[in-house]
Amino acid sequence: MADAGACVLGEQLDEWERELQNYEATLEEMASASLDMKEELGAVEQWFRVLTEAERTAALYTLLQQATQVQIRFFLTVLQQMASKTPVNHLLSPSSFEKGLFPTCEIAKW
Repeated sequence: MADAGACVLGEQLDEWERELQNYEATLEEMASASLDMKEELGAVEQWFRVLTEAERTAALYTLLQQATQVQIRFFLTVLQQMASKTPVNHLLSPSSFEKGLFPTCEIAKW
């Protein structure tokens, strides 16, 4: 049975290594994006800036529907890092309410 556990762990490590290599390749490709692609990204960024928050959310959601599993994991990592830098992030997490950091208010019944 120990061999089976070691085999599973070995497979998980192999998968993790493949994903890491894929992440690295993606980052290298992003860094070496052609000048044309950089100009196109600039145009998209300009367009994105003029959208309302609701429109931005809809656009991002639509684009994320086309993402691969590797891209999804990449975005999750980036978003988690971005969220951890937000000063009020810990206050907005569900655990803050569970820990009693926010008092609960009862609505008066008339």
